[in-house]
Amino acid sequence: MIELLLYTLVAYVTNASCTLSKLLSQHPLDFGSGLLGPGKTIEGLLIGLNAGLFTSLLFNLDFRVSFYFITAALLGDLLGSFFKRRLGIPRGGELPLIDQVGFLLTSYLVLSFFINVSFWLALTLLVITFFIHRLSNKLACALNLKNVPW
Repeated sequence: MIELLLYTLVAYVTNASCTLSKLLSQHPLDFGSGLLGPGKTIEGLLIGLNAGLFTSLLFNLDFRVSFYFITAALLGDLLGSFFKRRLGIPRGGELPLIDQVGFLLTSYLVLSFFINVSFWLALTLLVITFFIHRLSNKLACALNLKNVPW
């Protein structure tokens, strides 16, 4: 149970830290093709990966498992953007639930190959994450790190 909570915190740090790329020059991951949109950048991916790995080291979590888990969290966020573009949702538009918990769903799926992920605890954390994500994004908007609160 504690291990799942720690990995969840790692996913939060990973996902949130990607927005720090706005402080740097930005290079779109999709090289301007429109597959993901200009908000998904090489810098954001690298910042998220490094912040997640650093956090997992602080929590003394298995490095290999953390790497897969963090990569899955980042890919979950990228998949959400990919589907939004395919559905015609513009950058800044919302795809409810996917925008808030997509990163955590994919990371829990990968984590379940390495540790026992309690369904009920994971579901509870997903619900809590929905609200935490909303609040933290409102803060990010107030700090001009994001343009929309989702």
